[in-house]
Amino acid sequence: MASASSARVSIQVDGLERKSPAPTACRIGKLVMSGGIYGRNPATRELAEDAQAQTSQLFENIHAVMQAAGGTVADIIKIEFDVSDMTLRAMVNRAWETMFPDAGSRPARHVVPAGHLPEGAHVRCELYAVLDEVRP
Repeated sequence: MASASSARVSIQVDGLERKSPAPTACRIGKLVMSGGIYGRNPATRELAEDAQAQTSQLFENIHAVMQAAGGTVADIIKIEFDVSDMTLRAMVNRAWETMFPDAGSRPARHVVPAGHLPEGAHVRCELYAVLDEVRP
């Protein structure tokens, strides 16, 4: 039998729900892993119009997912990004350095080109985090 601290908890974020029967993210104990997070406006559920707006919204959505999980972006250990074109890496870098300004304390990351993004999507990510403590 699983202990209370190791019970799986589905994490939903209003406006970021997935089309599949899966949560936005999942937590077991202190470990958090997300599904795909996009530059989708939670209020409208629509993708932002262009790559810059999607990237900005994506980073806001990362904050929202971590808050819903009971943590902050300081708990993130790795983020994997998929981009529609590798020229978007510079855009991701700018947002990355804003979110994680201390070069001595940044999560690991990976940016790869992806032909599997939905039509109109320019960037998506999946994150992995370890919370300082388990919060309900």
